[in-house]
Amino acid sequence: MCGIAGALSLSAAEIPNLGARIGVMNELLRHRGPDGEGAWHHERRHVGFAHRRLTIIDLATGDQPMTDPAGNWITYNGEIYNYIELREELGADNFQTTSDTEVILHAYRKWGADCLNHLRGMFAFAIWDEERQELFCARDRFGIKPFYYVTVGDILYFASEVKALLPFVDRIETDLEGFKDYLAFQFCLAGKTLFCGRAGVRSRSSVTGKFIMNWISTTLPDILKRSCGPFCQSQWACICALTFRLVPT
Repeated sequence: MCGIAGALSLSAAEIPNLGARIGVMNELLRHRGPDGEGAWHHERRHVGFAHRRLTIIDLATGDQPMTDPAGNWITYNGEIYNYIELREELGADNFQTTSDTEVILHAYRKWGADCLNHLRGMFAFAIWDEERQELFCARDRFGIKPFYYVTVGDILYFASEVKALLPFVDRIETDLEGFKDYLAFQFCLAGKTLFCGRAGVRSRSSVTGKFIMNWISTTLPDILKRSCGPFCQSQWACICALTFRLVPT
């Protein structure tokens, strides 16, 4: 497993001590990536990523956070099973590494949010889209790889584990509804977590005055449609993905 984390100013303002905040989250995720660590922040210091790496694919050149020629950045945890096929489809000569991380970046550049319809695997990632000034976050359809987020004031924090978010919240309180879910099912339903105010990603749209959050849906592969009932198909279609678009105040 790897660990991802990041922070984004929803008002596009500079985040004070951004490097230190990213460093704290990275340290709290140390156990998720014993083979390497990385961090990146935008020159305007309104967004930054952290990454802890367990090396599995491309041991030499797959370090993260990773960027592309368009200035997009990614922090990613997981494995894309069809990354070799996608690499060929996207043009293998255009790649600088042999990692599945770079495949996601190229897929996003070509297909945008629809890249999720092309990915087969388990994943949680965040991409900073420099041209659109958007943060695009996604999680695999079955929720194998974790992704949590919280907003504190006008700053969005996200991470692979809730513990990396706790230093930034005013209080820590158990979400009793999420706790009941966990006791019954060994997981929390509908985007709930064990902590009040900390959210997992779920299929819903919302708009606030500070940021716009759009949920993305994907289609169920034909091979699974034949073995899934209507309820399963409807749940699959609500892939865990969202976009945060900055709205300067």
